[in-house]
Amino acid sequence: MREIHAVPAYFPDWADGPSLSWCLRWRPDPLTPRRLDHLLVTDLGLLDLPPRLTGTHAGLRRGATRHPVAGTGVWICDPAEVLGRLDGSARRKDAARAEEYAALRARAPLAPTPEGLARLGSLNR
Repeated sequence: MREIHAVPAYFPDWADGPSLSWCLRWRPDPLTPRRLDHLLVTDLGLLDLPPRLTGTHAGLRRGATRHPVAGTGVWICDPAEVLGRLDGSARRKDAARAEEYAALRARAPLAPTPEGLARLGSLNR
């Protein structure tokens, strides 16, 4: 994390979010799941490490497919895997987004990857 100058992303409109000064002072040590539960800004772009709530790496990888991104193969998990795990989440941000998650599931009944991923992508067009 230090090598790629990772810091949490700052969102000025997020009332419960960390301040800009907190984001700039943040350090990755010690590397724990709780410390890394942020959308991070890095020299290589944005990096989002999902919290355990949305599934472990091993669990999400089972339904993932590999896609080329900037000339590199990147594993992308099946969106249904994450959306299904957020129902009933105790996190305030997930409760506030529950309607959006339900709408996504209703508009794009996600099939097994890669079809589910393709359907979700088609919602953005």
